[in-house]
Order: sequence, then C-alpha cells, then structure tokens
Amino acid sequence: MIWTFGDSEAKNTDDVNLGQYKLTGKFHDDAAAICKLMDIQIHPALRPVLWEKQKVIEFKDEDEEDKESEEKPLSIIKFDKHRIDKNTIKALFHILPSSSVKTLKFCNNGISPLQFDVLIERLNATSTIQTVFFDWNPLYKEDFRKLPKDEEVFHQRGEEEPSYFARFTAPDSKLKILFLRGDGIIDEDVKQI
Repeated sequence: MIWTFGDSEAKNTDDVNLGQYKLTGKFHDDAAAICKLMDIQIHPALRPVLWEKQKVIEFKDEDEEDKESEEKPLSIIKFDKHRIDKNTIKALFHILPSSSVKTLKFCNNGISPLQFDVLIERLNATSTIQTVFFDWNPLYKEDFRKLPKDEEVFHQRGEEEPSYFARFTAPDSKLKILFLRGDGIIDEDVKQI
C-alpha cells in the first residue's frame, strides 16, 4: 500500500505499546518495524533513499580485499514536500534517541500551528537532534486549503502573541543550529528568537 496523509492521520495508535519493540539503532529498520507495529504505512521520509546511500570508503590492505565497505550512519532525515501526520511524528520521535540522526529537515510541509506545537514539544524532549531546517513552512492562522483564493495565506501574529518560531530556541532546547527560510518571519519573531 501507498502512504497517504489522511489514512495515516486517521489511524488511532494510542493503545499501541511502542516499547515492546527493542530498537536496533538502524533507523530505517526500526522505522519499518515501528510502523508495522502501529499498523500504518511508512512515510516517504522514513524510507531509505537508495541513490542517497553513502558508503564509507576505506583503503584496504592486500589481505583485506574481501572486506565489504560499510554503510555510513544515517545522520539526516528530510521531510520534503510531504505533509506529516501525527503517527509519523510519534514513530519518528520514538526512534530518534537510539539512532545516529542529528539533523531534521522540514521543507514545504504545510505544517499547522497544532502540528508545530507537537513537533516543538517532541524536539525539546529529544536531546539527539542538533540541527533543524524549518524552511517554507509559514504557520497559518487557518488551514490554507479552506481559505478563499483572494485571501492572504499567512499568519498575522498579534502584538502580545509570542512567536511560534522562538519556541525552537526555548531555554530547554538542545538545538545548536536552526535554519528558517521562507517562513514569513517578521522582525518581532527575529527579536524573540
């Protein structure tokens, strides 16, 4: 079956005990097993991308000709132009602490303020992520698909409303590097960050 946002978002996985699967530290294997346990399809970002697999090239001695090159540990997960459902977020953040992933890239995902709240909460609880790209994800006040075509599609933040983006750099944040491109950030957001 093919992953679709609606099917995965609608699936109730509250009763699934993710702790019954012992994580191996191999991200893609763990993602497949956790998604199977949750009875959901694997999000495209959690699947291995064959043409991006990198091999560690080692110079071999003459005696080691038969030794195969090892796979380079996975360090980046990219959510590129795909919406992200609640169950994928749940699976991702369950796997991250035991993986070698240090960077998350979110690009053009149509993330809502509610989804952003969940992402920030889970990011702040995960000490392994050091770099986040959050590009082309303005946080809309309303669902942009329901807005009339003539209406502006960006979030108007009130003067007293805290910046969503500043929550990336909250006191409990473990991030070292943050990229925010094309998010409709205003001067007040930058000041709070």
